[in-house]
Amino acid sequence: MDYLDLTRAFGVASLIMSIGFLFHLHHYEVMARKMVGEPAGFILGGVIPVLVGSLLLNFPHSLDHHWSSVLTVISWIIFLVGVFRIWFVHLWIKI
Repeated sequence: MDYLDLTRAFGVASLIMSIGFLFHLHHYEVMARKMVGEPAGFILGGVIPVLVGSLLLNFPHSLDHHWSSVLTVISWIIFLVGVFRIWFVHLWIKI
């Protein structure tokens, strides 16, 4: 892993977060106020999966073909869960 992989993962995560902030700014303002009192804010529930999923997707998989496919599917699931938590705040709050 080199700096280019980290930069790609950070770029994808930043893009997804900025789109989430753009469309759901009120919820993020309320959440930021609550995070001051509660360190376990729910934004980390979206940011961490996006970062981990991005890193796993950008790693070259040198494993067996079957394990590489399983790891790719798991990393996509992790990534999409993070995207869902950031972009669809209304649904995430209801869940």
